[in-house]
Amino acid sequence: MKNSLAKRFLTFIISCALCFLANNQTYAQSSSVSNMVGREPNAQKDSRLERYKKLFENYRYSNTDTVYKELDGGLKYYTEINDVAGIADVLCMQGRLESDRGNLNFSRKKINEALRLYEELKLARGVALAHNLLGTLDARTGSGDKATAHFIEALKIFQKLSDSLGMLNAYMNLGNVSREIGELDKCVEYDSKAMSMFNDKIGVRTKCNLYNNIGIAYGMKGDLNNAVNYFQKALDGSDKQSYIDIYLYSLLNFGIVYQRFNDLPKALSYFEEALAIAREKKLPEEEARLLQNIGGVYDKTDLAKALSKLNEALVIAKKVNNKMLIDEIYQE
Repeated sequence: MKNSLAKRFLTFIISCALCFLANNQTYAQSSSVSNMVGREPNAQKDSRLERYKKLFENYRYSNTDTVYKELDGGLKYYTEINDVAGIADVLCMQGRLESDRGNLNFSRKKINEALRLYEELKLARGVALAHNLLGTLDARTGSGDKATAHFIEALKIFQKLSDSLGMLNAYMNLGNVSREIGELDKCVEYDSKAMSMFNDKIGVRTKCNLYNNIGIAYGMKGDLNNAVNYFQKALDGSDKQSYIDIYLYSLLNFGIVYQRFNDLPKALSYFEEALAIAREKKLPEEEARLLQNIGGVYDKTDLAKALSKLNEALVIAKKVNNKMLIDEIYQE
């Protein structure tokens, strides 16, 4: 089985996450309430929409079914009153929920429909948001060129809007794609641009995701001490209640680093702690990737157990139709 440092890090920078994630491997999908929907800030006076946004952010992981049911009600409501912007905003939130569940095809369908509506309404912020979300989906399925095109389109729009958080998210995502295809100099350039935009208004989620991303870049360059320092910053800034996705990926990255240091017991402890969280929160892609990495640890000591973990990962990867992850597992 292949155990190269680059491959182990590439395995985990695909997303969340999502800022928000995550993505993960964290791709930025804004968690700021004012940047979750396509309407301009001065037009976001709809109390019903505000309630949906808060429900989404507070319960997207802990009570997904209830949030989705509420959003279905919102979709029906906005359709009845012919509020096209409201329909598009709800579709984006539903698309993100489907992405969290691992239903990438259904997620893409929702977000593409939202993009079409935003374009018809000429809502630039909404168009940028949808491109950012579509880029995240393309990145998670290994379509780097398509992802880059979406992120660059989002960046151009956010620059025209002077939207600093939107620009920061786009730079983070471009850095992630560059990292995945091994263009580390570009990755560092994009991450540096993102870091330069930090201010007091930048939230915990955004900062910690970027810390993780920078740590990954250092790991791929072989600078493991700096990698650990940045992962610790991400872990210290997050917690299992409010920032479960960040906490999870920080644990993942620690496991990878200690595996590289050949401290297999410590690596396994981080992976297994993260696996328990992924299962508790019903995050199938993350569960599969963790099982894949746990299999990599056992590859050195117990081949039968390693193959068992990889088989578990493969079953989940096929279920969520993540072709890139399926290919990675077959290459093990």
